[in-house]
Amino acid sequence: MKQISEKIVLHVLRNIFCLKSNTTDMVHRLTFLVLIVNILRFTTFHAQKFSGTWQGFYQEDTTISPEKMNAIYLNLNVINGLADAKCKIEPYQKNEFGVYLLNGQVEINSMKLNFSNKNKEVGVTQGEFSLQLIYNPTNGYLSGQLIKKGQTSSFSKVVLYKQGIEWKETHQETSHVWVDRLRKDVKNGVSSPSVRKEELKSFVFQPVYFDYDQFAIRKEFTTYLLEIVKMLNSHSDLRLRITGHTDGDGSNAYNLTLSKNRAKSLIEFFNTCGIEKSRIVIDFKGESNPVDSNDSEEGKQRNRRVDFEFI
Repeated sequence: MKQISEKIVLHVLRNIFCLKSNTTDMVHRLTFLVLIVNILRFTTFHAQKFSGTWQGFYQEDTTISPEKMNAIYLNLNVINGLADAKCKIEPYQKNEFGVYLLNGQVEINSMKLNFSNKNKEVGVTQGEFSLQLIYNPTNGYLSGQLIKKGQTSSFSKVVLYKQGIEWKETHQETSHVWVDRLRKDVKNGVSSPSVRKEELKSFVFQPVYFDYDQFAIRKEFTTYLLEIVKMLNSHSDLRLRITGHTDGDGSNAYNLTLSKNRAKSLIEFFNTCGIEKSRIVIDFKGESNPVDSNDSEEGKQRNRRVDFEFI
């Protein structure tokens, strides 16, 4: 890929600088060069994004029960929009596998990958099939269908994520427990491992505010709280500290209880969303830790809050 890119750039440079031309022609050629370089950068970036080993699950038919589940691996090599791949399928919790040689193309602009297998290399046969996948940059998954020869459509489901594992021509795993975790992650809207790391880095906490003398959660904060749920589901090692606060009205003892109730209302919300109470720690400060003056209604509103942090 690099050699091809260099040849193209050198060819364009010779056309720009070795031919006699006026200023307007030179500007046009320089503009063309910039366009070529950007296209090459774009193509190289996506070739690097897709090339490598992906792993995931392949559900043969989403309409039937019991489910027929498989682990699936894809070893991709993408150059100039063309792709060669090896696909390995392991029936769920069985010591069987099949490896298939694939070739196809990547539609960079639409993030679509289409493959078809020409022959089986080793192991259990699947017959001829095609893989139709779409990359979602928001969650980092390749997802789509495996369509067998003779089918015009399929009820199958394939979801893969890029992982830094070594490609093996033999059975990859002694256990497929990770398949169950992946399916749960996908169902709960949890992103792929590489994306969730970036999501955690960029996640910003904000307070949840309460009405006067109340500890019921306002509906306007539900979307934000579900984002915290997503972070906790994405990172099983994270715990959450919830700290309740009040404004300065009322006695110290009353406000301490009110701030505790505000923190407890958040525990109940997260528990309802499937987050275990053992992953949550609460604290309550009453009126002792204001962030604004209690001399105005606006300041009091900012003090009637719950704060969060990961621990």
